[in-house]
Amino acid sequence: MYGSDIEYERLVLTADTAKYVSGFSCGIDTIDLAEYLTSDALQDEEAVTYLYVNSKTNETVAFASLSCTLLTKGENRTASPAILIDKFAVNEAYQHMQYDPNESYTLSQVIFTHMVEMINAMACKNIGATYAVLYATPEAHNFYKRCDFEDFEPYMVPVNNPEVEDCIPMYYRLDIQREP
Repeated sequence: MYGSDIEYERLVLTADTAKYVSGFSCGIDTIDLAEYLTSDALQDEEAVTYLYVNSKTNETVAFASLSCTLLTKGENRTASPAILIDKFAVNEAYQHMQYDPNESYTLSQVIFTHMVEMINAMACKNIGATYAVLYATPEAHNFYKRCDFEDFEPYMVPVNNPEVEDCIPMYYRLDIQREP
């Protein structure tokens, strides 16, 4: 089976859609993203969680939690509005799944790219952010590089948060094209 065979829809996590998250596991023991998704995400007042649900099996293929933040850079510590990809995880059953027999990218990359496109659309129409930022675990760093995220440049100031102290701060400049 290929990722292109998976039909999925993006849903906002609500009390009604929470039924889709049971059984989610991303297979990473060091960060309990499944625990966050099943127990904490619905009550998280600082983030909105999006589910990517397999339309045939009703299981969560991936999820992302987004919130607003600032990207601080330069000696003057200039702040730019940004959207924080606070959490992103793919269900272990769908990880590393080749998207198409003729392509080298994975279903995970396709879902992540769709999410970045959604973020860009939000930035153009609703909130005016200039960047998407995230804190990559060392294991996920190359994945985000393949998705065109870059390491924070030396003059950018990462957040002071113990939850991400072992992570690599990364950013993506959004393609803001506002309608006249």
